[in-house]
Amino acid sequence: YLIGGTCTAGCVMGSAAHINAVRFIGVKDCTGAVLDPAMAFAMVQSIETLELRVKKMSDNAKELAFLEKHPKVERVVATGLASHPQADLCKKYLKLPNGLFSLYLKGDAKTCCAFMNKMQLALRAVSLGKTHTLANHPASMTHSTYTKEEREKSGIADNLVRVSVGCEDIRDIIEDF
Repeated sequence: YLIGGTCTAGCVMGSAAHINAVRFIGVKDCTGAVLDPAMAFAMVQSIETLELRVKKMSDNAKELAFLEKHPKVERVVATGLASHPQADLCKKYLKLPNGLFSLYLKGDAKTCCAFMNKMQLALRAVSLGKTHTLANHPASMTHSTYTKEEREKSGIADNLVRVSVGCEDIRDIIEDF
């Protein structure tokens, strides 16, 4: 569970052996996964507006899907589009399309960076799920230490921009894109 890009927390479910392995070996030793009381309280408070935020992000992402037909866009991969490679599964399992999508621009890494540098509203960040619209270019950000061949093997193209659509007014988001 992510609260406004501030904290990540969750729970582990499974057999006692699995839970103990995660509890005593994995999570505890690797991440120090113990929430302080203030963060736990903030997370509980944020649950009250979670449905509203997710709905707004989903609605905004549906509106932003017009980019699929933009002449400078190669393709868009979004759970709300009929063109999604797993559209049938998305319809079956998702109540709403999510606010995350992949945008493949016609061009290369320089094209993506120039596109992102022109954005005024969307923040350049690798976090996902905040109330602000975020964009990142994995080839030069999260996966910059990998070779081009390694990135391509993992499906990370140089012309990929990942977007987490936020809760801003959709007219502002569209104008930014």
